[in-house]
Amino acid sequence: MKEDKYTKWLDYSLGLFALLSVAVPNLTSVSILILAIFIILAYVKKSISFQWNKLTQLFTVLYLVYLIGVLFTDNTEIASKYLEYKLSFIIFPFLLSFKYKNRDFTIKWPIIGLILGVLIAGVYGVVNAFICQSNGGESCFVTVSISPVHHPTYFMTYVVLAISGAWYGRSKKWKFFSLYWIVPYTVLGVLLHTYALSFSGLLFLILVFGAILLYFIYKKFGKVPAIILVVLFPIIAFVAIKKIPSIRGEYEGSVKYVAAFVDNPTQFIKDRDPGMSGSEQRLVMWLVSIEQIKEHPFGAGTGNVDDVLGDRLRELGRNELAKKNLNPHNQYLQTTVEIGFSGLIVLLSIIILVFIYAMRNKNWLLLLVISSLAFNSLFESMLQRQSGIVFYTFWICLLLLLIKKQPETE
Repeated sequence: MKEDKYTKWLDYSLGLFALLSVAVPNLTSVSILILAIFIILAYVKKSISFQWNKLTQLFTVLYLVYLIGVLFTDNTEIASKYLEYKLSFIIFPFLLSFKYKNRDFTIKWPIIGLILGVLIAGVYGVVNAFICQSNGGESCFVTVSISPVHHPTYFMTYVVLAISGAWYGRSKKWKFFSLYWIVPYTVLGVLLHTYALSFSGLLFLILVFGAILLYFIYKKFGKVPAIILVVLFPIIAFVAIKKIPSIRGEYEGSVKYVAAFVDNPTQFIKDRDPGMSGSEQRLVMWLVSIEQIKEHPFGAGTGNVDDVLGDRLRELGRNELAKKNLNPHNQYLQTTVEIGFSGLIVLLSIIILVFIYAMRNKNWLLLLVISSLAFNSLFESMLQRQSGIVFYTFWICLLLLLIKKQPETE
């Protein structure tokens, strides 16, 4: 098909955005502006046309529900900030609803941008850890020290997609996608997961690798070996977690806390020491969120989550947690507490419908991204930070541009 310079520039601008949003998130607004300019230019030059996607428009519906929630807020300033963060729900469905007129859309340059962005942020994290250690710091190679640009859980979602994108490019025979750098890059990504201490991030990585292995065995050896692997996989995953010292403690603690929590949730909260672990705090926030939802199923209003959950924590004598303004650490609970079951229904509709679309069209990268959102949202409020909002909205909308059976080679 005929190539033109405007679609090429648009490809490059998508790659630039993917790079900057990961490596230099402070430049996200600038990179969105650059992307918008090239999309407008390509449209004016008749290199692209717009075709609205009903799936991406669900993000706009979600934004409108948050907008309605502002009517019930007691914190106009916080609500305004949240609406600003969530503008991606409107911007990307609008900008990324185009279709190339002269050739098929390619995901190559956004994948390259993501791979480079993750590499830059990862190397910066390692350098930051060495500087921390040279200055006599402690725990310099774990959590936020090894992932200073983004919260570790968010950064690990970028790493997984970047690794998958590298192998995807290899399968499509893209130029320069060689095993000589893809294999070390994959090893680096796994090491970052190990040191970032993101329990949900590591679990998701194990699930992804397990799914890939299962698919390979099914294709290569048939159904029976695949079924055997399905039976063995939970055991393999359990052993892997138990053998990684940095994760084992958090896993064992989580099991103990969950057992105490299930036995008596309210007493669990009251019995916790002030210096409770992250897993304990997460369970406490889940309980108070559920209690809040029971009493206010239509939501507390956009921007009111910190206040209403803080009040409930103080009622239970957990003033030290109330001062931290912790969120529910669960996007499903976060959304329901803030804007009610209407917001939860829209969020679940996005996840379920995109998942179905990805499966039907064998759009494996899209399946990975939506599965990442669905899984990690169980443990973190993934759409509360700009790191999550921008990443998931951009990549879901972008990957929806890939149509089944379109070639990805250049």
